[in-house]
Amino acid sequence: MAAVHVAIVGAEAASRLADGSKRIESRFTRSKRLPYNRVSVGDHIHFKLTGGSIIGTYAATRVVQLERLTPARIRRLRARYNGGIRASASYWYSRRRARFAVLIWITPLPTPPAAPPVPRQYGSAWFRIGGGGE
Repeated sequence: MAAVHVAIVGAEAASRLADGSKRIESRFTRSKRLPYNRVSVGDHIHFKLTGGSIIGTYAATRVVQLERLTPARIRRLRARYNGGIRASASYWYSRRRARFAVLIWITPLPTPPAAPPVPRQYGSAWFRIGGGGE
């Protein structure tokens, strides 16, 4: 059975999800945090606007996990994948010191499952619903 995740996104990412130009969700961190090692192909991801409601549900179609990142590797990732990630220069600048990343290719679900109630999050931008969320 597919795991269910909730990803909190800002207005810029929400807009790009809505217009279909964002095809890859990216999460860069300095430590191994969700969704690292916790998202798999076939999982469902509900995207929630910061301070708002669920804006769409997608299936993970490909997942790439990276570690031991350097600023140079991050620049190469930006050059290779930003056409699908659709992030601003300030996004990439703020991730320059990340050591881990998860790239998730996403496709909208034609009939999304009902979105679960989402409890208030205190600084967490990703969580897993049921079965070991952190």
